[in-house]
Amino acid sequence: MSSWYRRFIPQFATLSEPLTRLLKKNQRWEWSNDQENAFEQIRSHLVAAPTLSCPDFNVPFILQTDASSVGIGAVLTQSVNDVEHVVAFASRALSDPEKKYSVTEQECLAVVWAIKKFRPYLEGYRFTVVTDHSSLRWLHNLRNPTGRLARWALELLEYDYEIIHRKGALHHVPDALSRMFEDNTEVPLIAVVEAEAIANTTDAWYRKRVADVESKVRRFTDWRIVDGQLYFCRPKAIISEIVEDLDRWKLVLPRELREEALREAHNEPQAGHLGVEKTFQRLAVRYYWPNMFRDTADHVKRCDTCQRTKVEQAGPAGLMGHRVVEGPWTVIATDIMGPFPKSKSGFAYILVVQDLFTKWIECFALRAANGKKICEALEEVVSRWGAPRFLLTDNGTEFVNKTVQSFATEHGISHTTVPPYHPQANPVER
Repeated sequence: MSSWYRRFIPQFATLSEPLTRLLKKNQRWEWSNDQENAFEQIRSHLVAAPTLSCPDFNVPFILQTDASSVGIGAVLTQSVNDVEHVVAFASRALSDPEKKYSVTEQECLAVVWAIKKFRPYLEGYRFTVVTDHSSLRWLHNLRNPTGRLARWALELLEYDYEIIHRKGALHHVPDALSRMFEDNTEVPLIAVVEAEAIANTTDAWYRKRVADVESKVRRFTDWRIVDGQLYFCRPKAIISEIVEDLDRWKLVLPRELREEALREAHNEPQAGHLGVEKTFQRLAVRYYWPNMFRDTADHVKRCDTCQRTKVEQAGPAGLMGHRVVEGPWTVIATDIMGPFPKSKSGFAYILVVQDLFTKWIECFALRAANGKKICEALEEVVSRWGAPRFLLTDNGTEFVNKTVQSFATEHGISHTTVPPYHPQANPVER
């Protein structure tokens, strides 16, 4: 529960570190004064009055952003009666490529990321962006922008905002957030494989590949050995909502260690029993082995917990496809109309027969709606046009009976019925 409300607790990652430390693999469980103090501090924050305020969409929003060499931060506020009320905080670490951006690019990244982060609050409203980097005031009026700044300027065109400058000495909160970003890597989801377990492997494929790489075979240039462990260079970086990993060299696992890695990436409580794609992404950040995606899919499908508790993900069956008729009188549809008031000759029903290719319709007056009378009328149709390949009817007892079935079998006709309570499937109904 405390992690769910972490955005209401200042410095949550720091406060909870003694507790999350106990969740690491092979960590000895010892509840000391550090854990007790952390627990009491977090509990006191949970029962205290909330720091955040509910947004008032009748009052303009103020978005304060800042960037440091290690992270970016933002705070969304509103000024009510000259009192600043905080709506939300946000921060994140910079990736290795982002750390190489220029100062202006990092500050602009903070603005773009913060606006996207708080889009539900800002979209459709005019708001103010406050930054301590004066160059961003001219972001709207850049002449011939190129590269990242040009792309970011285009992304921000859909928003109605103005940028104002505030001295860095007065820009306390966003500056602190940019240096105290949320660290989502406190508890690793996959334990580090021990080097000794890899060194003692009996996997023949693994040992042969190590020998090939050590002999410097030319076709194994994407493989290398570091500290006695085999690594493979994945050609494409893995970036998704689950992981963002730009290190393409992955540790190769021998066969006997793969099942353990799969369990840690999927079955452990903190792993969350995610689906095939997300479990694979979590594994692929660190490991590689041949057919890893297939093994991941098989493991997830065999997971007993997932089979018992997850909702069936298969989509509903689609509607029946369009019927293709090859030629005249190959498919006929029939239906009964009536009962009508009896005529002088005793007729009370009409059998309607339609050829679905030419749309030709023939009608036959019947004294009774039963299989015998229907077959007599159909015999007349067959004698003039030949036996069709398919006879389409509804599920009424006048059609679904032994007499009609025997007639169809005798003439080599396949008798099919439309789905119950779906008369649209029988064209002669319309």
